Amino acid sequence: ISSVDLSVVSEYKNLRVVFRGVQPSANATVNITVNNDTTNYLGGSAMFSITNVKSGVTTNHMVLDIPDTQDTTSFSWGYLKGFYTNNSIVVTVIDSTGVYTQTSALTKLTISLSTGTFSGGTALVYGVN
Repeated sequence: ISSVDLSVVSEYKNLRVVFRGVQPSANATVNITVNNDTTNYLGGSAMFSITNVKSGVTTNHMVLDIPDTQDTTSFSWGYLKGFYTNNSIVVTVIDSTGVYTQTSALTKLTISLSTGTFSGGTALVYGVN
C-alpha cells in the first residue's frame, strides 16, 4: 500500500491523528493531503511533506491536529509535530504548520509515499465533537 485514506467524520469539529511507526519500504517523502487535492496548499502540493524518511525505521512518531474541520468560510490549517529518522540516520524533529487554501469542509485525509509502500505503522484517529 503506497497511500492510506482516512475519513473525516462530519461530526468531528477538530481532528487529531497519531501516526506511530510510519515505516516506508524505501527511503521516501511522506505526503499528507486532504479531500483528494494535490494543488491547493500554501507553498506546495501537500498540506505536509516530510522528506527523506528512512526505510526500515519503526520509531517514527507524529501527531497531526486540524481544528475546525467543517468550517466552510475560511482556509483549513493544521500542525504536525513529532520526529522521524532521515536517510542520514539522524533523528529529525517536525514542528510545522500547513494550510489548505480552499474553504470546503474536510472529508478525507490521505497519507502517501513518493516511492515504495508502507511496510508498517499505525494511524490512530481521534475526533472532538
